[in-house]
Amino acid sequence: MASLNMPRASDLLLGVSIFGEPIKTKIIDRANSAMEELCRLGIAAGEPIWHKHKDRYEILDDAEYLKAFGRVDSTLMDIIRLAEVGELQALPSFDSCRNMNPMSTNQCSGQGLQIEATRDMELINTSPVSVAELLMDVMTAEFHLPSPVIPTRECCFARYCKKFPYNRWAVVDVSLEDFFPCATSNLRKRPSGCVILPADKGGTQVIWVEHVEADHSQLNDLFKPLVTSGLAFGAARWIASIVRHFEWSEVLTATTLAADAGVIIPQTGRTSFLKLADRMMRKFCANLSATTSNPWMRLVPSHNSMDVRVMIDNNRNGGTNNPLGTSVVFSTTIWFRVSPNRLFNFLRHEKSRNENSKDKTEIFYLQESYADSSASYVIYAPLDESALAYLAKGSNPDKVIAYPSGFAIIPGGLHRNGDQSNGNESLLTISFHLLDKAITNDGAIPPESVQTIYGILTDTVTAIKDALTYHTRHNNWAQDELKNGLTNKNFSM
Repeated sequence: MASLNMPRASDLLLGVSIFGEPIKTKIIDRANSAMEELCRLGIAAGEPIWHKHKDRYEILDDAEYLKAFGRVDSTLMDIIRLAEVGELQALPSFDSCRNMNPMSTNQCSGQGLQIEATRDMELINTSPVSVAELLMDVMTAEFHLPSPVIPTRECCFARYCKKFPYNRWAVVDVSLEDFFPCATSNLRKRPSGCVILPADKGGTQVIWVEHVEADHSQLNDLFKPLVTSGLAFGAARWIASIVRHFEWSEVLTATTLAADAGVIIPQTGRTSFLKLADRMMRKFCANLSATTSNPWMRLVPSHNSMDVRVMIDNNRNGGTNNPLGTSVVFSTTIWFRVSPNRLFNFLRHEKSRNENSKDKTEIFYLQESYADSSASYVIYAPLDESALAYLAKGSNPDKVIAYPSGFAIIPGGLHRNGDQSNGNESLLTISFHLLDKAITNDGAIPPESVQTIYGILTDTVTAIKDALTYHTRHNNWAQDELKNGLTNKNFSM
């Protein structure tokens, strides 16, 4: 979700000290005020200030928020009353975007900073202090979605943690743009963070509130509902990241792990495979990010009008798991009339691999798949037999070369409030990371490489479309989902 730079709190105070006591006092006052607001929002019992969304998370009522936290004069109160009794306004339809090129850059006019506020909660099998320690002292962050055409969000903030009686904690983010202006910042955090409460049987309840002002002006129309609804960067995404962290830690310390063929992998080997799979997931997400450090280029559209983005990685220095040479990452996004859950289950199942690949050569793959409310991922990398044997012995996974390719799925057909019109639309981003010896210049891709890129993507999309058409025609989705399992995590070879 985010690329993080994490100096400690002492570094913040050291940096602030050069501006003198007034600035430090203002930051401390803001942190205390933000902590009070977060705690009130976090423990507020639903309506009227929070409205339940059908996908579990809650949305803040702006009028009630102003009443509780804003400096509201009589004129504004009259406006709020008018809003409360007024008729429902029709929202603009995004249906027309479905037939558009998903990578087009048409923008809606009149977009400035807009407010997003969501709340979510989850029970986690760990101690409150473990959650608090995980979240401490993040100072700058860049948040992203798995697509090179969705702008990243950058912000500068301090994170303030406080312990309350009865082993309760709160962690609040305090925006610092007023004190340290940042030219690249396109996000301002209002008091956001989490309230951490001890739960029964040693677990922890985490209540996350995400309240921000964000710039939506550069968003592609097709992805705008996902972002403006709060589903993409809101509280549910933060909760999912925390849950994933502790799930991964739990799997890492499990006593046994059976591969798909029923072979028991020893604990040291399991650790090596899991660490490599985690590295693949991180690299895949980093590759797909629209961060400015990723030099994405748009290929000239071919006859099939597929919009393709390409990034060249010319490694001149080498490394343990990144050898000398040139590799290329290329990606495209396709709209499908199928639910994200069905598409995820289809793509992650081993028997589907031959259906979405034209290459019939037997290849060993290491795969990790994961799904949460905002996106789902199926990541894989080819490995030869020697690499598999090396990892199974518990050897260092950092010495294994793995170029991750895969799929990222986000919900399609969303309305502005995050609801799906029919629940049967998905935006599938396909990404490949391959070696390419034909590329010798960072800024130029030879015609033969362009032809290969379009060929691989066209074959992959065609194979997936044909398989989905077959399943839809024979209506055997339920059987496939049962066969593939109902869990949201998967690790396989």
